Amino acid sequence: MKSCVHLLAEVCATTAALDTCNGTEADEFSRQWSRLGCAQLRAGCCWPLDIPHVFLLDARKRRGSLRRQLDPAVWGSLAAQYATAQGYRFPWGLLVEDRSALYHGKACVPGTVFFRIAPTTLWMATREYHSGLASTIPEILRAHAYAIAELIWPVLPQRVELVCNEPYDLCAFAGYGVAEAKTTRSWLARRFLPEHLPPIMNEVREKVIRYCRAQTTLPSTVPLRPTRITLH
Repeated sequence: MKSCVHLLAEVCATTAALDTCNGTEADEFSRQWSRLGCAQLRAGCCWPLDIPHVFLLDARKRRGSLRRQLDPAVWGSLAAQYATAQGYRFPWGLLVEDRSALYHGKACVPGTVFFRIAPTTLWMATREYHSGLASTIPEILRAHAYAIAELIWPVLPQRVELVCNEPYDLCAFAGYGVAEAKTTRSWLARRFLPEHLPPIMNEVREKVIRYCRAQTTLPSTVPLRPTRITLH
């Protein structure tokens, strides 16, 4: 397990790497990275994923919370979610592909796949707003759950289902059975991730920052977009 020093170092290293690129270079790098991720998604070529460090830092806000999050025996903990997690890395975060065919502990149709979106870059880019709050990331997301669903419903096609997601996920989609999982995978790779997710993420980011401002005494002069993030 990585120490808090190492986790903070990763945040600084990521920020420094982005700062060394100018806007055009960063955008092109992000586009190429996203194309590769979508191609891997279409092919079902997923990779092992670690617990995102920004989630571990967030869990440290509450006494005893980090211990619970690192206990794989606790249902819904980060350790339980990412113990065998596989998926894809994108500029905006992680797409976790859950092939366990279990939904909150209950068996589903064989071949069922759940696709979970964890926008880690959103939380890194807005960390100066939410890091000082008592509210954790899951609580911030829960406060915006209906608003996020309203942004997704208009672009949701038939045979693709939006389902209840894990606490640190933005949203999750289910493909019940082999055929529907294939349909969901294709829609995510060809339409949702490259076309629909960027504007949705921009709106969610603004909602998060406004929420954080309302919970603190941050002056209105603090910029709405403190850190440039690329969501291609």
